[in-house]
Amino acid sequence: MYKMGKVSLTEKSKTGFQIFSVKLPYKDVYEVNLGDMASYAYYGYLNIDPEKRFDVYHSYLITNSTSYPFTTAPVFVLNEQMQPLAQHQIKYTLVGKRLKFKVS
Repeated sequence: MYKMGKVSLTEKSKTGFQIFSVKLPYKDVYEVNLGDMASYAYYGYLNIDPEKRFDVYHSYLITNSTSYPFTTAPVFVLNEQMQPLAQHQIKYTLVGKRLKFKVS
């Protein structure tokens, strides 16, 4: 339980509170899903189309180096100038474990 102090809200209003903030190093990861491009597993031949394009996804890879596990929750990533870089929902992550999430 987190104590937020005295908070007053009007009826049917919403709010949000920062309950945890930490600076962690990250690695940029770029991924693409090619599938069985060659169709080799089924047809036994290569199907190469030079016009075919694939989506490349940018992700951040971090290690939970805090003293606490990350619980399933939204994460909001800011750069050193406090500009938003990414927003995502992360899953439960134990201390010392790695976590990867896509940049949205």
